Amino acid sequence: MKVDDPVGAITVHGICGMFGTLAVGLVGYGNAATGEEPMGLLVGGGASQLGIQAIGTLAGVGFAFVVGAIVWLALKFLVPGGVRVSEAHELEGLDIAECGVEAYNEELTGVHAGATAMVAAPAE
Repeated sequence: MKVDDPVGAITVHGICGMFGTLAVGLVGYGNAATGEEPMGLLVGGGASQLGIQAIGTLAGVGFAFVVGAIVWLALKFLVPGGVRVSEAHELEGLDIAECGVEAYNEELTGVHAGATAMVAAPAE
């Protein structure tokens, strides 16, 4: 996953977070170390905990969507020119435009920037 990959970030933080929350309702125990009763559906605890976890998951997704929409709409109207970078910077790469260096070397991107490569001195 690249650092600026929104789909990868959604997958890691969104989908995996939702699965982790729902997993409690599937295989959760009150406290397995002390022998408390199972809560999860797949371990004999019924579906009630899964329902509670599903409601919590939906509440989290809804909250993130509403707050995210409010923030992005506010930025759209408050930031002159919007929140997008120029097309030239987008094509060049923000690592160069913002930091002045390439974030990924030639082997990772497949693009050669025309700079001379640094070569290590031979071992003696």
